[in-house]
This record gives sequence, structure tokens and C-alpha cells, in this order.
Amino acid sequence: DVTFMVGEPSRAIRAHRQILGMRSEYFRKLLFGQMKEALEESILIPYSYSAFYVALRSLYSFGRESFRDAPSESELGEVLELAVLHENQMLRCQCI
Repeated sequence: DVTFMVGEPSRAIRAHRQILGMRSEYFRKLLFGQMKEALEESILIPYSYSAFYVALRSLYSFGRESFRDAPSESELGEVLELAVLHENQMLRCQCI
């Protein structure tokens, strides 16, 4: 019930507010708190599509799934940044 517009050119990733809010304090505050994004159906994300997709896969799967292929060094850096932002310890450990 939320769409993230990610990357350049912008691509859509659909997700569930409830699932993300339960699995990440960052998303709980973003999607249910006092931030303007809590009222929006579409949210702009300033990360690459591939890195954000990896971060969401990890949250949805409780860390069991993340990278499909070996990431590039730049993608790995972005994913690590997202893991820290989303407080996703399992993904953070996979990046290090």
C-alpha cells in the first residue's frame, strides 16, 4: 500500500507499510509517524533501485534473502548505508 520511487530513471517498488513498520524502526517513523511521508502513497528514495531492492528483500525475509548476485563495490556501499539507516543488523553483517 506504499510505492517507493527509486533510482534514476525513477522505478516503482510496491511494499506494505505494516510489514516495513514492524521490521524497522526507521520505516515505522517514516510511514506512521509525524513525517509527511506517512500521508503519501508514493515516496521518493534517493538510492539506486538495486540497493534499495536488496534492503527491502532483506527486511521482508528476516535477513534470509538479500543479494541475488555479487554486488559491485558501489552497490555494496549503498546497501550498507541502507542497512544502517533501516537498523537491519543482519544485512549490515552481510555487507561487512
